[in-house]
Amino acid sequence: MILLKNKILKSIVLRRTKIGRAADLALPPRIVSLRRDSLDIKEQDYYESLYNESQSQFNTYVEANTLTNNYAHIFDLLTRLRQAVDHPYLVVYSPTAAALKGENLASNGEQECGLCHDTVEDPVVTSCQHTFCKGCLIDFSASLGRVSCPSCSKLLTVDLTSNNDAVVNKTTIKGFRSSSILNRIQIENFQTSTKIEAL
Repeated sequence: MILLKNKILKSIVLRRTKIGRAADLALPPRIVSLRRDSLDIKEQDYYESLYNESQSQFNTYVEANTLTNNYAHIFDLLTRLRQAVDHPYLVVYSPTAAALKGENLASNGEQECGLCHDTVEDPVVTSCQHTFCKGCLIDFSASLGRVSCPSCSKLLTVDLTSNNDAVVNKTTIKGFRSSSILNRIQIENFQTSTKIEAL
């Protein structure tokens, strides 16, 4: 090994450092500046509520002695806190939040029927904001004679005669995938954040 290191590797391996090659690189000096910005009142309230929710979820894992089985969930809680500091929309309009709210999104960002679990064809939206295929919903209500939503069991109210273009008015921003968060937020109601203003 000593022979390999001294006789062979030293002659064929060239080790260069930034300091040793500073004249060739001509890099500008690195300047590190720390900036401390404070969240506004709305962002601070949102972050604190998310923190308290995450803390209670963590405490649930501790009390149930399932902490070691839930590393991925704990990592998700911490990631959501980091995202909330960057911009609350990263948490509010995330696919995870949509799943928690009961909104069904297919893998390509299109809506999914709550009955057949395929991409919605001829969509109708109930008063409780669940989306179904018109045919599936008619068959479901006719076969069972039920008047409650199949997703949440609330009283089913839906206008089957409405214009479908008005129901699904989903536009995609050019240059972004259809699953991008920019296509999920309402651009006209966009609110900035402390970090965006800092940038």
